Amino acid sequence: HLKHLLDITAVDGESQTYDVDLEQASRIRGRVVNADGQAVVGATVAALEDVVDDSLYSLALAEFFNYGAIPNWKSDSTVTDINGEYVMSNLKFSSFNVLVGSGDYRPFKTEHAVKLESAATTDIELITLARGAEVIIHVNNLLEQAVVDAAVQWRPNSLLAKTVIQRNNNIPTFKTDQLGNVAIKALPSDVLTFSVAASGYATQNIDIDLSEFASGSPATHQVTLRPGVSLSGRVVNSDNEACENSNIALLRSTEYSVEAAVTAVRRNGTAVADDGSFTFPDISSGQYYLI
Repeated sequence: HLKHLLDITAVDGESQTYDVDLEQASRIRGRVVNADGQAVVGATVAALEDVVDDSLYSLALAEFFNYGAIPNWKSDSTVTDINGEYVMSNLKFSSFNVLVGSGDYRPFKTEHAVKLESAATTDIELITLARGAEVIIHVNNLLEQAVVDAAVQWRPNSLLAKTVIQRNNNIPTFKTDQLGNVAIKALPSDVLTFSVAASGYATQNIDIDLSEFASGSPATHQVTLRPGVSLSGRVVNSDNEACENSNIALLRSTEYSVEAAVTAVRRNGTAVADDGSFTFPDISSGQYYLI
């Protein structure tokens, strides 16, 4: 049955009686496989109530479509068993989209919402997940030494997609191994921007076109990190007094927009010191805005 919330005001010494009519819940079930027809075990499956006006639906699901992050406003969720099967049994009579996220496969969303009209079990059409593209990045320094534990992130190349995703700042981070290598799977076949950062080095952004790497052999790329530049300064008012309660952020001029500036200072801003001073270590050369 579906959960029902009651707002009860309790009075000392008073006995109260309430009648609660529970609406019987609906169930959905199905199975998740890969392109070879093998069961996908441990995939997260979620039911997301459909909306009438879906003009912002894709933007709201940007993190899911890119990284497979199930939104926290889902109606119900579960994981697939050893047979790739799943059941969700706490759904009201409505229309739902089924979302599937798994680390080794591209995120999946049903093309059309499934309408539940009775308390019966609704069978979902077999869901087949695609593996997506794969990238292997090797990170070294100018001495051709492997850089261990370098942090690698990826984002869609378009400015709009980057900005929408950065609002929540939940971008996954991958680390290089002892040989300076990192393998990232389940990537979209598109142009992606990869950010590579390590202590003592300037962060480097590279664009990799994966449109020809939908599956099969991974794309390989080498990144050579260079020592970074340190930028320091102070934030003061017109009387040359320190503005110690300020936040400051750094944004490349090529990535600037009003939306990106607001996101940068809110999500990635650094509080200045009591004397208004700030320092940005290990940045790469180029043109920036201080926000």
